[in-house]
Amino acid sequence: MKTAFSKTLTALALGLVFVPVITSAQSSISSDKSVPIVAGFQGVAPEALVTRLDEAVALTADQKIRITEIFRQQADALALLSLGDHSEIAKEWEYLKKVMEIRMAARAQVRALLTAEQQRKYDRTPQNRGGGLTLNPANRVARLNAEVGLTPEQKNLATEVYVEEAEELLVFVPEERLAKGREVRQATKELIRALLTPEQREKEDAIQRAVAAQNAEEKAFVEQFLRTSNIITTRVGAVTALSSQSSAVEEVNGQFRRGKYSFNVTGSNRAEVLSVYWERILPAAQLKVTKVEDSAGQTIQL
Repeated sequence: MKTAFSKTLTALALGLVFVPVITSAQSSISSDKSVPIVAGFQGVAPEALVTRLDEAVALTADQKIRITEIFRQQADALALLSLGDHSEIAKEWEYLKKVMEIRMAARAQVRALLTAEQQRKYDRTPQNRGGGLTLNPANRVARLNAEVGLTPEQKNLATEVYVEEAEELLVFVPEERLAKGREVRQATKELIRALLTPEQREKEDAIQRAVAAQNAEEKAFVEQFLRTSNIITTRVGAVTALSSQSSAVEEVNGQFRRGKYSFNVTGSNRAEVLSVYWERILPAAQLKVTKVEDSAGQTIQL
């Protein structure tokens, strides 16, 4: 990581950043378990969305017409989807997943109509201001503050770190961000930890233990899929061994978690490296496999 990251790290190393002790009264871990993923742009007129986007990236007249139609199609799709019965957990999962898919598809269509300079602005503008930013530094700082209780100075420094992380990750196109951004995300974790007091680190450690348990659950889910899926056993035979090759996990705005696990899968017929992509709606919805790729990056039909 560069610029702000290197400056922050240098300041920490030289002892130039004063981080006071935080009392337990200043820390408040959020207990809100709601998933406001279906809130947001539903009910907002397509024209209003275009106005927000125009303010962010300066659209041409032709772009306004075409993007208005994209937002109208998104609104129609969301309205049609909301008419169904979502009372059961399985149905609720499918509903939330489809909402995400509709919104992600609309963002991809909008982004494809923008120039390179407009895309740069779009990728860095929060969604509530008409942009496509999912790596929102303000949300990251708010979440960290809820977990450990930050001082104003720590909030400023954490914001600087998260802004730099977002800039580094935005170098990659959205489709490559999960796999290629692992080193960037690890550097962020190390810098954020350096900002915390011992008491805050204890709180963060407790949270990380919970995250580790979540990671173990997700990895076990993928392993079970590889061992029991007819699609996999048809390719390699009965699975006899799994060797983990790599993994990447990304959480979007505390609402949506997705990842990729790559395994060397040894079967009774042959061995093959396979990558399994998965996703889940937070806080604890059922995991779903979304895609499987072979070592050449070719998608295997599920």
